[in-house]
Amino acid sequence: SITITAGNGTPGAGVAGQIVFNVAYLSAIKMVQLTAGNAAASGNEFYVSAVSTTAFQVSLNAAPSASEVMIFYYFVMS
Repeated sequence: SITITAGNGTPGAGVAGQIVFNVAYLSAIKMVQLTAGNAAASGNEFYVSAVSTTAFQVSLNAAPSASEVMIFYYFVMS
């Protein structure tokens, strides 16, 4: 699982975090499935962006509330 905590003040939409794999995949990633793990995550219009063999990013279309804690579960297939 991934836990992302928004900053204090006025956090914005966009890249919320990057997940880096401990070992690079040998071939291109075909799918990253990202599922909300709590209500805060499900309310923030999340998506996977910038996928590579070494990492992927979690981005938000909507700005989270200050200090909001979002939990996600992910599955990667290459």
